[in-house]
Amino acid sequence: MNPLNYVRAALNFRSGLAPGATIPRIETKIAPATVAERTLDQLRRLTQYPNDGYLPITFPYIYAFPTHLSNMLDPRFPFSLMGTVHVRTVIHQVRPIGSGSKLEVTCWIEGHRDTDKGTEFDLCTDVMVGDEYVWHGKATMLRRKPRSQELPLRASRPPTDGVGAHSEQWRLPRGLSRRFAIATGDLNPIHLTGLTARLFGFDGAIVHGAWIEMRLAGTHVETCHLPNVEFRCEFKQPIALPATLAFRQWPSRTRADTFELRLLNKAANKPHAIASIGPKEITR
Repeated sequence: MNPLNYVRAALNFRSGLAPGATIPRIETKIAPATVAERTLDQLRRLTQYPNDGYLPITFPYIYAFPTHLSNMLDPRFPFSLMGTVHVRTVIHQVRPIGSGSKLEVTCWIEGHRDTDKGTEFDLCTDVMVGDEYVWHGKATMLRRKPRSQELPLRASRPPTDGVGAHSEQWRLPRGLSRRFAIATGDLNPIHLTGLTARLFGFDGAIVHGAWIEMRLAGTHVETCHLPNVEFRCEFKQPIALPATLAFRQWPSRTRADTFELRLLNKAANKPHAIASIGPKEITR
């Protein structure tokens, strides 16, 4: 990723959508390429994702993000990037993708939704391997309204653990987000140091949403070996480093072979991320 894009993002002030307008389709294709094994090894070590011969189920979004950032810097895109946050992700893995596969990726933005907290739009990613459609992801971004116009930003209490819940403690060291930023090329200042993060109003360097997703998905890598898998993740509260977190998981009460995943603060009374992984429900 070109680090100058973050300078452009910080200096790029835009007026927003005109009345009755929406975000036009802005699309970019990434030429077919194979991901360097060295990059995958770095990411696996940082997220404890097993080296199983496949791309981590969440990796294509990391691969596509520099292109999405370029799309959001396109003159046709109506919003400034400062104040835009990643609120949720939905991934459909049609089949596992081998680590040595040549990926052909399409990235696009189109349309928006008005919500109580601001304007949402989706960063959409499609992945082909040869002539085969293998992966689709949708990362929802929120362009916040001014604080005086939005609902209070309070994290909801996590739901009660389900039957068969498993708990463990995760310790995230200072510098983790910087190492992940270097491995991915996502050099957003909020992830690099406590000092640069505080310039943007955070208490310390913030963990990447992509790290959270890969770490959570890696707890069920056997599921990621199956076709038609869906991974969902919703972000509730940023994680400033260093941090001690509670991870909890349990079988879903409503969806067969699906697990509910929660990443909570140390006291386990405030959620940072709420996720699930399991077979995609096919609607007809």
